[in-house]
Amino acid sequence: MNQRIGQQESSSGNFEGAIKAGAHSRLRPVLMTALITAPGLFPLLLSNAVGSEIQRPLAGLVIGGLISSTSLTLLVISVLDSGYSRRWLESKFRP
Repeated sequence: MNQRIGQQESSSGNFEGAIKAGAHSRLRPVLMTALITAPGLFPLLLSNAVGSEIQRPLAGLVIGGLISSTSLTLLVISVLDSGYSRRWLESKFRP
């Protein structure tokens, strides 16, 4: 995503627009990965069969990881990139 933000910024020159475009370009692949994987794990999460005492916590952990990694990828990385890049630009071009 950082590479995409850099490409957008160099072509348009608008930093905030580049962050929005970079996050938007990664939205579909990240959401498709999470939304296809999570329903496949719901049967493991809800099962009561033999061996489910091992599978149930593992499925819950993987689903929680998908949710947290999706939110981190789409929201937190964009915000951090905005803040750190702005500080770096200010320090580099400060007279």
